Amino acid sequence: MGIRVPFHLVLFATFAGLTAVEYQQSKTSYDELSATQLRHYQTELKRYGDTSSGETLYQQVSKDVSFNFFQYISAEDSRFNFTHGTLNANPHPVLDLLFPINNKQKQAFGNATLQVVLSRPEQTEQLLAALQRTGLIYLGGYLILLISFMMFVSGVKRRVRYAAQYISQIPNLNYALVASSKLGGIFKPVSNALENCRKDLRKTMEEFAVENDQLQKVAFHDYLTGFGTPQKFSAKLDNIYKDQRPRLGVIAQIKATELSSINQDKGREAGDDYLLHIANIIRATLKNMPEAECFRINSGDFAIYIPDLAIAQAEAVLGLLKVEFNSIQSKYVTDSIAYTGVVPCQSGAEPSTILNHLDTAITIALTQSPNSVYIMEKAPDDINAGEHQWQTIINAMVDNKTIEFFQQPIQPSRNGAEGYTELLARFYNHAGNALPTQTVLAMAKRYEMSDRLDKAIISTVLEILASSSNLTGQYGINISGDSITNNEFLLWMKNILLNKRALASRLVFEVSENSMQSNLLAASRFVKLCHALGAKVSVEQFGHGFTSFKFFREVLPDYIKLDGSYSHRIDQDGNNRFYVRTLVDISRRAGIQVVATAIERQEEKIELEKLLVDGMQGFYISRPQELQVNRKVG
Repeated sequence: MGIRVPFHLVLFATFAGLTAVEYQQSKTSYDELSATQLRHYQTELKRYGDTSSGETLYQQVSKDVSFNFFQYISAEDSRFNFTHGTLNANPHPVLDLLFPINNKQKQAFGNATLQVVLSRPEQTEQLLAALQRTGLIYLGGYLILLISFMMFVSGVKRRVRYAAQYISQIPNLNYALVASSKLGGIFKPVSNALENCRKDLRKTMEEFAVENDQLQKVAFHDYLTGFGTPQKFSAKLDNIYKDQRPRLGVIAQIKATELSSINQDKGREAGDDYLLHIANIIRATLKNMPEAECFRINSGDFAIYIPDLAIAQAEAVLGLLKVEFNSIQSKYVTDSIAYTGVVPCQSGAEPSTILNHLDTAITIALTQSPNSVYIMEKAPDDINAGEHQWQTIINAMVDNKTIEFFQQPIQPSRNGAEGYTELLARFYNHAGNALPTQTVLAMAKRYEMSDRLDKAIISTVLEILASSSNLTGQYGINISGDSITNNEFLLWMKNILLNKRALASRLVFEVSENSMQSNLLAASRFVKLCHALGAKVSVEQFGHGFTSFKFFREVLPDYIKLDGSYSHRIDQDGNNRFYVRTLVDISRRAGIQVVATAIERQEEKIELEKLLVDGMQGFYISRPQELQVNRKVG
């Protein structure tokens, strides 16, 4: 209904009320005049009270009084009867409605009955004229106000419609200026409010856009390399699958095989530098291919998608990766930098199929020369070709013992502490090419061949120690967590070391904390077996997981090697210092020596010496060096 109808009703009621008041005043004046007229009639009638003729009486009284109706009925003689006018005559219906004749009277007059209706007072016309003028004035005022109000409402509606239309465009992020000419006058505050809203909204949305870009980078761009995230790679595979256009391309996977070793030996900053170096090489290799997309699909793996590139052309583009990786290998002093597997893909291909082919390609690449790029031009008939190839390589490596060692000493850091030299295994294929260490260990675990590999490592070390006169002291050997829970492996180790107790006493078996924590009973049994054979046990990467003091009571190793993260900037980290100090105190009471690892700075070495650790290992103490073997003669 809006405001118009109520306002019209109020306006109409107001003017109707004013008119009614004016009419009531006129009616009051009229009634007073009528009463005066009636009193005058009664006075005149008394003056002629002795008149017996009706006509004579009318003529005498009508000289001063006007009648609408006069009737004289004699009770004695009808000849004296007289009637003038009409009793119910209504010649002026409106006038009769507004100013009805009130002076009607019927009375006994001598021997007759006299009934009269007096005419309206002479001033009645004046009262009516005055009432008409006032009514017209009120009506004019009403119409003027009504029209003015309607024009005002029309203007308000026009402005409200404009404001509503402007507001309705705000969700569309329309930042047009407010037309102040359309919202002037009393709407100026609305105009100002909308203008301020426009400015604030624009500023807020710009801030949101910046924040959204940052969130997009966090959600879909790797923080270190700027490449796409695993989620973005999955979305790309889905898009390839859903693409209806016939389109070819290639997908490559680059595996940074040395990340774990670099993180452990040099720290995570060095690991990040290594990954960033690889990412920059990938980016530079693809600089002339703007449509290529790069992803970091996990901590040490990258993926590349190059649309509209035939697999036969991939060698010319991606083969350069091997050259670049070879060129930086000396900087990191590793056996390799990264391996690359390349497979074709076309629109409509299932993501799982592409991933299976990629896994096969990268698995085969890892069996070839360092930093190899393997291009699988078509899917193999046997999807497990890579798996079979790795099993063959590991079996050959075990049978031929194509294993060599680097050494990295643990330096005692207090009187009474014993150090030893850790032996770091390096593996080679039948062609003499180095294989990535972490990958070999991972593949051996994957195909349940860890015990065979550990047997080969232990046998090789025993042969080297037995035949090398220059190697003295204790040597550490890394073995897998799977082996210490394998009864067949433990029986083999017991038999071989029982016959070589002198050599067994020089061995320190290193097992990761996670492997021991997963099965405390098996870990305790393994430690007791090693002690019975004269060997020692060291728990590496200690503190990497959640360590319970129950571990010390049930396992009691000879050494614990702290995870490298505790050495990193320990001179600046009070929490790490507190943890190491507490651990040294507990371990000392249990007769266990604590070794700090991954020491890269002098400040770290000095701080760890203050904390009374028993031994130290890291690049600052000594870099890994090739094990020099002098075979005994004769």
